[in-house]
Amino acid sequence: MITGRPRKLVQVSATLDPKLGGPVAVVVGINEFLEKEFDHSLLVFGKSHVITTNLIQENTLFQNRYGVLTRLFSAKFRDSLVSADLILVHGFYLYSTLFALFFAKTELIYIMPHGSLENYQSKNGKFRKRIFEFFFHCFLNDRQLTFLVGSEPEVISVKSKFPNTDVKVVGLGVDFYPDIQKQIIVKNQPIYLYCMSRITAKKRLDLCIHALSYLKDSEYDFRLSIYGSNGGPLEKELRVLTDNLHLSEKVEFKGFVSEGNKESSIKDSHILLLPSENENFAVAVAESIGNLRPVLVSKFVAMHEFVDVHGVGVTIDILSAVEIANGVLRIVQDFEKYSENCFISRNFLAWTFVSELWINELNNGGF
Repeated sequence: MITGRPRKLVQVSATLDPKLGGPVAVVVGINEFLEKEFDHSLLVFGKSHVITTNLIQENTLFQNRYGVLTRLFSAKFRDSLVSADLILVHGFYLYSTLFALFFAKTELIYIMPHGSLENYQSKNGKFRKRIFEFFFHCFLNDRQLTFLVGSEPEVISVKSKFPNTDVKVVGLGVDFYPDIQKQIIVKNQPIYLYCMSRITAKKRLDLCIHALSYLKDSEYDFRLSIYGSNGGPLEKELRVLTDNLHLSEKVEFKGFVSEGNKESSIKDSHILLLPSENENFAVAVAESIGNLRPVLVSKFVAMHEFVDVHGVGVTIDILSAVEIANGVLRIVQDFEKYSENCFISRNFLAWTFVSELWINELNNGGF
């Protein structure tokens, strides 16, 4: 055991761009707690919106988000890895992960894959992943590897690839807005549903829009706000769908919402929708619950277990617009109860609580 000084922890991440969603939010959220506990450095392969005294940054080639650098490591960058007592790497199929393993001398390696080892993702880029895995095992050698994950369902996916490796569930945390209040349902006033994530096919935003079509015949005036970037052709398709369903006055595409505007966006909303085909955690769900907004999720969102146990929303078993519409009506009909349950249970999702699980695991590593 190392005595007389804090253990030196180097946290490694590829690009920290808030538009990349949950994984970036996790790195940013845990950073201040690790900084208090360890002699801590944050190495970023690429651009970073984080401003912190412990940041060491290298630019990537054409600003790629996979960790391919424009040049060889600077001495400061390399030496921080060489001298680390333990390494915490975010992401798996990234050049930054390989570089960190190659230069690090410590026996203690922690990796948070952020869903990249999910079985849902395994069909994509198989050849590239095999090459990566070959070099990964070469660089890892026989060192002690531990995976940190956000939820129990992710353990199964990681274990299927690394059956003899420790996988620890440490959870993921979120920050709450201190002044946010519970929403209320007022008769004859709009009820705002919202989606807040990158616009990708697996989020099933199409079902959310179709659900609004079914909800038109209810006694409530439902609106849908879609927050997110990187839409491309998919966003165009969703806009066409909205027009074809004559919902242009009910559905609004808000674009990427910055951290500075997120509070007001959530404050103006009632219920989060995330009927995703796959989520290893779902930071947006935790943020919504933490800020007292009930949620509707699919059973393929790992956070659905928290939703069900704590009664903070509805889980749908079938990905269909009708199921979403019926689930929304269930929440609205008992909205006060769901909101109160969010208030009662939200501290379990706070970084102040979750960070203790991380620090306990990192402090006990190797002993």
